[in-house]
This record gives sequence, structure tokens and C-alpha cells, in this order.
Amino acid sequence: SRTARIAAWSRYFLPSAVDSFAELGQELYIRSGDTIYKIDPTVFTDDGLQYEVLLDLPYMDFKSPGQLKQIYGADIVMEGQCDFSIGYDVRNIDAYTAPVKVKGNTRPGGMVPIEVSGTEFSLRFRNYDNKPFRLDAVTLYYNVLGAI
Repeated sequence: SRTARIAAWSRYFLPSAVDSFAELGQELYIRSGDTIYKIDPTVFTDDGLQYEVLLDLPYMDFKSPGQLKQIYGADIVMEGQCDFSIGYDVRNIDAYTAPVKVKGNTRPGGMVPIEVSGTEFSLRFRNYDNKPFRLDAVTLYYNVLGAI
């Protein structure tokens, strides 16, 4: 995103070593031994098996480091559905809120209530179904409570 200066990439875990890959037009091909795979953006399973899509954003301090903040809700614009949770302690990789099931664009129906306090936060989105999933935007609603 140009405005948010966010850089992102996809990481795919394949069942065998990749010997080479090639792009032809808008299609990606991967060779592993004598097998050639085509990455198909219209298929949402791996040979009929579901797989997890996990989006983990890095910890952010909302341009106020060292200030205690209380998040009380979020609006999420996406295609598909996911479990949404917020990390609140960078020192503890397991410190996330309980996941909240979210579907589609929440803006017209009101914010998703999710409460957590901390000085910096990480957002996590997990999708595990055989349907399209795309995250477009997130708005967090919070209060700055002051220095800790």
C-alpha cells in the first residue's frame, strides 16, 4: 500500500523441494522432480484438501510508543471469512485475544467488538475454508490511556 507503506509477501509451503519455477503470462509453474505444478488463483484447495491462510501483521504502536492504548473495536473489509485476533504483548508469542469469527465487510453493520489493552498490537487473520479470501482494509477503534 502506498499510503500505509505496507510491504507484504506470500509464503507457500509445498510438499516437496522446488527445483525451478517459471511464469508464463499471468500463470506460475513450479517443478519438483518430474512433477510440474500450476498455481491456480481460482482453486482454493490443494487437490481437494483445505489449507490455512494466515495473515500476521507486525506489532504496531500507532505512532505513540510507550503509551497505553485500549482497543475497543475494529472494522474489517474483506472477501470471505476469517478468525480475527489481536496480539498485545510482543514478549509473549501466545498473547493474543480469543479469535472472533468475521465475515465480509463489517463497516455497514457496525464495528466488531474486541477489547484489549497494551502499548503495541499485532493483528492476526486466519482463514481455513475452500472459498476465496482477501483482506482489503482494517480500521481499529481505540483510546490512548497515557504513559505507563
